[in-house]
Amino acid sequence: MSIAKVIEQLVRDSEKNRLDMIDGTPIFGSPLVGFADGDDSLFRDYKKIIGGFHFEPHFKTRYSPRIASSWSERHGLFAAGLGTFGLSDGFITLRGMAMRCGSVVTNRELKSTPRKYDSHLENCPFFTTGKCGVCIDRCPVGAIDESGHDKARCRKFCNGAASDFVLENYGVKTQCCGLCQTGVPCESRIP
Repeated sequence: MSIAKVIEQLVRDSEKNRLDMIDGTPIFGSPLVGFADGDDSLFRDYKKIIGGFHFEPHFKTRYSPRIASSWSERHGLFAAGLGTFGLSDGFITLRGMAMRCGSVVTNRELKSTPRKYDSHLENCPFFTTGKCGVCIDRCPVGAIDESGHDKARCRKFCNGAASDFVLENYGVKTQCCGLCQTGVPCESRIP
């Protein structure tokens, strides 16, 4: 069985992927699975694009508190050919941007998934046609505008008012809002 099939089966069959308190339906559907070569020069480029603190796949763990994390799951997905970025910095896959992502780093030799796009912004209609920008209006604190995503403003809201609201109303501790990733044309597809 291929690694991709094992991952798909794990998600499909996991008891943790069920809404037990409601009706037992799956929380997540079948995952998109891609592979990137750890020696891809794109990972070295991320040190320039994101910051020198960003890990390459051959990293050793270290802690460094900052707005950008030391390992970007979304950038790993981009390297693995699973999509591109949007104006809100969300990641737009074939199934849209309202999703969760993760990565596994291994020294096993795997065939890389080809990247089928020319630009890291190719799936976002704001960048490709100059139209859309729905995510700008969805942000309750104005952290998204035509120049991009203000991570500091977003983080302040997510760690404050949004987190408090979700905890108070749903009993769940979270540090995200997600309004820029729902109710938008790229929520569940590439527009």
